[in-house]
Amino acid sequence: MDRRRLLAATSILLLPLLLWGLSRITSEGGGGAPPPSVTRPEVHAVAAPPVDLPQDVAALLREERYWRAARLLRERVRADSDPELVVVAAKAEAGWGGWSNARALLEGKPWLDRAAGGDGWYVLGRAREEAGAWAAAADAYARYLRAAPDTGRDGERAVGELRLGLALLRAGRVDEGARTLEGLKRSAPSVAGWASILAAEAVAPGGDTARVRALAAAAGDRLDLL
Repeated sequence: MDRRRLLAATSILLLPLLLWGLSRITSEGGGGAPPPSVTRPEVHAVAAPPVDLPQDVAALLREERYWRAARLLRERVRADSDPELVVVAAKAEAGWGGWSNARALLEGKPWLDRAAGGDGWYVLGRAREEAGAWAAAADAYARYLRAAPDTGRDGERAVGELRLGLALLRAGRVDEGARTLEGLKRSAPSVAGWASILAAEAVAPGGDTARVRALAAAAGDRLDLL
């Protein structure tokens, strides 16, 4: 297995662990078992959308019955619908794994920077990931991080940073990806050690041994604190 494939496999294996670590930041009190949706953080805010919803749809979203909610929303979302409602519909599609549907709702929309605090960009990034469009996914995550307001819940932004870093690595933009993952030591110290391992693996083929050693040392320090 060549290094690029090994790095991709390593990032896939570590992703659930990293997302669980980030979920500890956003959950009140932290700790505990990872929630069922930890591998799909794109739906974490569906239950309280910033738009009035029909009662039946709102109830289904609160109960995390995303497939049924998505079916109802397909009947109600039109080309001229409120962008906030379109983003909710895309999140509902994402919640059950309907990534092509989510992408169709969001791709090319001019209001993604303005609606739902940039959440549409995040969901679009995940949908592009699922299609293997890594460069396009990285672009969407970068736009999400620029558009998302500072809510004080650093873990939510850190998930975006993690996804951005991994997408950049998968797109072959190794130096940018490694820098993004290194940044997690400030925004998400609970996963910084594992992120440093991925960054070190990514930059190693370039021959920058000093940087690899620094990343490895940082990873060791962080993991010792767990």
